[in-house]
Amino acid sequence: MNATSNENADRNEPAYLENYGLSEAPFSILHKDKFLYLDAELSQCLDLLRHMTDNSNLLLLVEGERDAGKTSLLTRFVINANLEWSICQIAANTMMDADQLLFQIAQGFGLERLPHDATQLQELLYAHVASMHRSGQIPILIVDDAHEVAKDALLAIFNLADAYVEEQHLLRILLFCEPQIEKILGAGDISELRDRITHTMQIPPLDEQATAEYLKHRMAVAGFDGGSPFTPDMVKRMYNTSHGLPGVINKLAHQTLEEGDFNEAQTGSSHTVHEYKQPVRQYVYVVVAVVLIAIIVLFQFEADEDTTIKTPDEIATETLATDNDMPVAVNNEQLTTGTSDVKQKIIPLDPQAMAEKAQQATEQSETPQITHTAPQPVVTETPEPTAPIDANETAADFRKPQESNVEKQAQSLQLFGIEPETITGSAAPQTITINGQGFTDDSDVIVSWSGNEKKLNEKQVSVISDTQLKISITTGENADNWTLRVTDPVKGKSNLLAFQVAAARQVPAKGKKWILSRSPGAFTLQLFGSNHKTNAESFIANHAIQKQATYFHNLRDGQDWYSVIYGEYSDQQAASNAIKALPASLKNLKPWIRRFDDIHASINSSSKLAKTVQNKPEPLPAAAPLSANASAKEYAAWLWSQDPSKYTLQLLGARQVESVRQFLLKYAELGGKAIYFHTRHDQQDWYTVVYGVYADKDAAKRAIDRLPAELKSSSPWVRSFGSIHAELDRTQ
Repeated sequence: MNATSNENADRNEPAYLENYGLSEAPFSILHKDKFLYLDAELSQCLDLLRHMTDNSNLLLLVEGERDAGKTSLLTRFVINANLEWSICQIAANTMMDADQLLFQIAQGFGLERLPHDATQLQELLYAHVASMHRSGQIPILIVDDAHEVAKDALLAIFNLADAYVEEQHLLRILLFCEPQIEKILGAGDISELRDRITHTMQIPPLDEQATAEYLKHRMAVAGFDGGSPFTPDMVKRMYNTSHGLPGVINKLAHQTLEEGDFNEAQTGSSHTVHEYKQPVRQYVYVVVAVVLIAIIVLFQFEADEDTTIKTPDEIATETLATDNDMPVAVNNEQLTTGTSDVKQKIIPLDPQAMAEKAQQATEQSETPQITHTAPQPVVTETPEPTAPIDANETAADFRKPQESNVEKQAQSLQLFGIEPETITGSAAPQTITINGQGFTDDSDVIVSWSGNEKKLNEKQVSVISDTQLKISITTGENADNWTLRVTDPVKGKSNLLAFQVAAARQVPAKGKKWILSRSPGAFTLQLFGSNHKTNAESFIANHAIQKQATYFHNLRDGQDWYSVIYGEYSDQQAASNAIKALPASLKNLKPWIRRFDDIHASINSSSKLAKTVQNKPEPLPAAAPLSANASAKEYAAWLWSQDPSKYTLQLLGARQVESVRQFLLKYAELGGKAIYFHTRHDQQDWYTVVYGVYADKDAAKRAIDRLPAELKSSSPWVRSFGSIHAELDRTQ
């Protein structure tokens, strides 16, 4: 068994179970539904997920960071499935291609004796799912870790989402995935797939309070009796380290219980603390008594060890000083908190050990104390001290270096600058990075503007390192001068850092020109879509978002389509934060984040297509679009003339045009139906061969069976001319 498997075994059956009276591991890597903690936000997500699945034909993305709890949410969703749902659940992986995915889906829906031919398998699956619809069942496909699948498998999923049986969608599809799927869907050759997604749902991380409740919940489910063994400081450190991701919290909590101290667990300390036992209220008082007795015995022992002969006056003086230094009383709060550098521990209570210590303390307290009488003065030679101390040194001299260190630490708290340097005003929260030195978990941030001042709360400040922290602030849309300062209870105040907030950009209600002028790498939120322009205009007016929203026109399935977008954001995180700040009426629409370059391509593609349709000559025959000697440019012109809602078959992709020409010569029997066009992938030339024109996907799929056997086995790809138009546009 390797180190990883050993760690997993420890997570499943840790040594601390008996110490805390637990019946099972509270933070195991195994997924058990009873451990799922549903706070208000996650419970709402689950309810909305059930509602959308039950009442709409959907292709839904459920996005969450790694360790955000996607699989746990999926498990609860499946357990609570409606009786009429028929669910096929697939766990994706990077090795899964389109054929393997189709095979697993067929198995998941109960098909047996499956054919090896992909086309036959697909027809069998369609027929089976159609029979499920007729029997009143709702077929649902769930893919976990959908971001892991290969591109052709992802395309196969989207094709299933587009398929119909008896005038209704073949499947309702839920893809549980990490946010990186947005980058995959933003890739040039498949970016048009993003428009097919009907909803996107984000799994929110836990806040600090929810983190404490989450830990308490899991401990209680595992059998812990007595609230939570984790102190508030432990919870805070776990929350800051995990950023509220349950999977990471589980690892940290396991290490904390295993090693007994959060700091040691974090730094990888090899010292395992085993003295932390199950807390029992009645033994707290025993602990207090033992500590008091230990202090008394320690002082007595030091008195016995002192061999220096002192006068009665000296002994009396030292006794008085000792009595004055002794604490009058010690309570539980004094034991767990204080100004000294004492690490907080999990409550150390072992009934048997505490009973033994109490018995020892009782025996010691019953032992007669030896009374030492003051000795008579005796003339003797005073021994030389082992470590001579300069008589000029005083207590104040010892304190001076410590005071200078504190002063030096206070001076080390400095601010250097912020990112981004230019901040545009917004009604939505923005994340700003502060660069400097000396930041700690206790650092506070104070911001000022227009005569106002505010200390940011804990949720608005995230300490990344001692040289960087991030804050979330809402600046408003007006131009203003801002300042910020960082304070620390030990290091004092930082220097004052000034920055400017520029006025928010005013977005016109009808802004195609404005949209095309935006940075391609910037982001926006898509709120609404309709095939009527008046609906888009009414939506903006009814929600009173004329300053933040606009709409653009493109073609969807060959028809007019108007999409409403909202705002402009420098990165995806800022756009995600903006969604949280939207009014409930807009937030409930589940906006999705789009890059402006994707929107630019969609607008330009539709514009060029509209001009081509207006000015094009008589359409060329589908069977022979151009001569075999036509250039890629001529072929591209013909492709632009095709209806974007119709389909073709992609047979080959290559980086060398000569490879394409050799391919066309080899398969001359394809006649004039096979052509090629030029684009660029990863800043390199790319040539693609397509074949035929088909009215719909089914016709295109049937055409695959008529291809030569060698081409059929190479898995031709059914794609729309609209997707080719978008690819051509991005290259131009």
